[in-house]
Amino acid sequence: MKSRYTLLISSIGLISACQQQPERSSPGTAKSVPLEQASSCACPADVPVSELKPDTLFAFSNGQVASVCGSKETIENRVLYSEFAVSSCQSSKVLHYWDLREQCQLVFQNDTLSVNTLKYLPVGKNFKYEFVPFKIYLFFPKQDQVGQTAFLNHNLRSYSTEEQAQVLRAFEKMTGKKEGQKIDIANQLFVAALSGNLQALSYFRKLKADFPIGEETSKEYFALERLLRDWQQDAVAK
Repeated sequence: MKSRYTLLISSIGLISACQQQPERSSPGTAKSVPLEQASSCACPADVPVSELKPDTLFAFSNGQVASVCGSKETIENRVLYSEFAVSSCQSSKVLHYWDLREQCQLVFQNDTLSVNTLKYLPVGKNFKYEFVPFKIYLFFPKQDQVGQTAFLNHNLRSYSTEEQAQVLRAFEKMTGKKEGQKIDIANQLFVAALSGNLQALSYFRKLKADFPIGEETSKEYFALERLLRDWQQDAVAK
């Protein structure tokens, strides 16, 4: 399975969402899906979507078919899903549900469906914001079922020593900063903390207490806190 993880992280690409047309990872391994099966696959009743028919179907080599039901939009030429579920057509069972806080990119290759939860973080040059996969969910054929697993993407770009120093200096000059600047620095401290900078981690935790922020900014800060907690728990588990 490790080789599958590495390949998916290094070659993330978009799928084309074709209504009721089963996507296949490769003609040589994925079995065809009978038309009557595809047309009868409906979104499970407990998925809060407006459409009864799935947006997309994915056919695995063991004959299992997974559906995607929910909302999607195009942002920066990316098709992103939110408030959606991946379900089994055969059992009508929801395999996993993502709420409206998540924006996800779907990839189907090597007989595996990858759902990449994307975060908009300042990991580019000069702290430019970019969409990066933070947590990755995999769905794959397992005997006569759809297997699944999930893991955090520890291949995120780390800040250089100089970039980390810049972020620390920005926090130390936080007084008088506007709301947008505060959350930018919070995001930069977050990435610096993931890069292993303990001072950045300390500054990130102090930011909200030392520099009051508004309601909307607080929501984004708390979201970063949750991600940081997940990251630290994952590191301990390893």
